[in-house]
Amino acid sequence: MNNLSYFLIGFFFVSQIYGQDTITIVDVPEKSPNKIATSGFAYPLFSNGETHSEFAVAYPINEKFETELQGFYDTYILANVTRFALRGKYYATKKLYSFAGMAAELERSKLDGSLSPPRLFLLSGMGYDFNEKVSFEVKHEMLINNAKPSLYGIPSSFSAHGKFRF
Repeated sequence: MNNLSYFLIGFFFVSQIYGQDTITIVDVPEKSPNKIATSGFAYPLFSNGETHSEFAVAYPINEKFETELQGFYDTYILANVTRFALRGKYYATKKLYSFAGMAAELERSKLDGSLSPPRLFLLSGMGYDFNEKVSFEVKHEMLINNAKPSLYGIPSSFSAHGKFRF
C-alpha cells in the first residue's frame, strides 16, 4: 500500500511539473522613448481547472510619462474573469511614480454561460521601482458604475503589492 501511495504522489507532482506551459517574459529595462516593454506570467493549470495569467504592455512617451495596458484572465470554479486596465504613469523621479487610469472587468458564469455587465473602475496610486527586478505599488480602485457585485470581484479596494522579476 505504501509503494502505491508513493507512486501516486510522485506521479501527481511529475505530471504537474511537466504539464506546465513555458512562459517567456520579455522586459526592456531602459525607460527611453519609443521602446515598448512587455511582461507577463501565468500560473499552471491546477488540478481543479483554475488558471491565472497576466500581461502588461508599456509605451514610454518621454522620460517622465508612459502609458500602460494591463490585462489578466483568471478561471475559477464558477466563473471566468477578464480584466483590462489602461493607465498613465508619471515618474516624479527615476524611481518614484504616480499613476491614474480606468479598468473594465468582465465575468462569465460557467454554470449558464451568462456574461455579467462590465464593472468599471477608476484607478490611482503610487509606486517605487527599487531596481529593474523589484518594485512596490499601492493602488486604490473605485467602482464607478452600478454593476451588480460579482462572484469574485470587490466593489472598491485599496491594495499594496510588490513584484519580483527573475
